Amino acid sequence: MARLADATPVILPTSISENFLLDSKQLESKLNEKSRLLILCSPSNPAGSVYPKKLLEEIAKTVAKHPSLLVLSDEIYEHIVYAPATHTSFASLPGLLERTLTVNGFSKASAMTGWRLGYLAGPKHFVAACKKIQSQVMSLRCILGEGSSKLTSMLLKIDSIIWGRNQNGQLGLGTTEDSLVPQKIQAFQGVSIKLVAAAAEHTAAVTEDGELYGWGWGRYGNLGLGDRNDRLVPEKVSLVNGDKMIMVACGWRHTISVSSSGGLYTYGWSKYGHGDFEDHLTPHKVEALRGSSISLISGGWRHTMALTSDGNLYGWGWNKV
Repeated sequence: MARLADATPVILPTSISENFLLDSKQLESKLNEKSRLLILCSPSNPAGSVYPKKLLEEIAKTVAKHPSLLVLSDEIYEHIVYAPATHTSFASLPGLLERTLTVNGFSKASAMTGWRLGYLAGPKHFVAACKKIQSQVMSLRCILGEGSSKLTSMLLKIDSIIWGRNQNGQLGLGTTEDSLVPQKIQAFQGVSIKLVAAAAEHTAAVTEDGELYGWGWGRYGNLGLGDRNDRLVPEKVSLVNGDKMIMVACGWRHTISVSSSGGLYTYGWSKYGHGDFEDHLTPHKVEALRGSSISLISGGWRHTMALTSDGNLYGWGWNKV
């Protein structure tokens, strides 16, 4: 992302002997008049390191010497720490509130992984600048199957722009080569995309006309195309009774969609609301929720959640901790 903004990222190495914690003296040696942003992550995943308050105070003193330097503090795991470690928010340190952008969310500590609800906290003028970019993004869904080390792809609705890992064709570009820069999906030329969902290795989309597409990894029928084959470009899913879709979400090995009439469909890996243990290669309506109006859906690693318009929450799938 730094390179996309014409910035030069400077990676500061850490070591296991120091619990992968940043050395404040090393940081000082790398900063200069061109330095603009320091990115911190504490608590850190996957290293598991939690910056002690004393070390953060040392880093804060270094930051204070560079008035043009901002700090982006990723604190998404603030509630997932183990004693005796304690979490300290960088913005809470003296003099740092106006120079810190805190990135956090509800997906981890509140077990809302599929919804990917996050937030940015910081000075109003910086947040306002960020909103100028965010306001141009109509839809951005990025879901990573929990337990998977593979990076998922990202897709923006505006021009069907996508980038990231592509080992199973989940970018829809016709190849299995990763893309380090955003590219347009040519298969969607002239097609208006309403909503997209991305899992670790497959992607789905709904158009403004209610058509449903799938591409990428299809081993479990999770593309809804009637077979277990991968697809390197988006392919239209045949819908039951010509139903138009308005929502779609991806789990690790399955996909969920909702029709304009409120019907809920799942397909892919077994145990997804049909009372059996068979993979379903095409969209199947969840009979247990027939007659319910679905307002939100979320696909987890091996489970599914659905919220009805009258406020009832349903969950099903793998139930192991």
